[in-house]
Amino acid sequence: MRTLSRFFAALAILAASGCTSSPTPHPEYTDATNGTPDGQATADDGARAACTALGGTWASDDDVCVGIEPEFDGSTGALDPATPPTADVVGLTIATSADGAVFHVTIASDDVDCQTYADWWEVVRQDGTLAARRIPAGPHVEDQPWSDASAAIALDDTDRVVVRAHFTTTGYNGQVWVGSLAEGFTPARIATTFAAGLAGAEPLPTTCTP
Repeated sequence: MRTLSRFFAALAILAASGCTSSPTPHPEYTDATNGTPDGQATADDGARAACTALGGTWASDDDVCVGIEPEFDGSTGALDPATPPTADVVGLTIATSADGAVFHVTIASDDVDCQTYADWWEVVRQDGTLAARRIPAGPHVEDQPWSDASAAIALDDTDRVVVRAHFTTTGYNGQVWVGSLAEGFTPARIATTFAAGLAGAEPLPTTCTP
């Protein structure tokens, strides 16, 4: 595994914003603020506010939200943050328009080959239903971290969702982002059992380009 420093990323959505860090030793990444793709992110209280809105506790040592409300319970079922391999969502920006919300993510993953890589990322509603899923063409062995964007997703401002990545060998064990357009988003460690059944839901990868 690569040894790297913790980092912050800022997210500004409507009146709320959030920041992130990777609790696993992944490449450093600094995200931009919403609406300014080339802007410099700064650490602020946005993620803490979003964490509080979810009834959680801010873990200052790891810069993530834990123990949030039961649907996203971070107190049980989570793997050791240092356990490789994993796929962490380390950056998030969201652009909103009349068509919906477009999620721009940056993912740090321990990709090796077509058997060991981050094979998709997704946006999941609080009730465990899939709002959107993006499937990469193959592993990102050399270009880490890597970025992708969803199509426009129809969400109400108060709809709470999880943005997470799936790893072929370990499932949903990485850092996620949780929140809503109204409350903002916070990086979090949540139970790996949340909506685990989606691992078998379509669409699923059918091909892989090394």
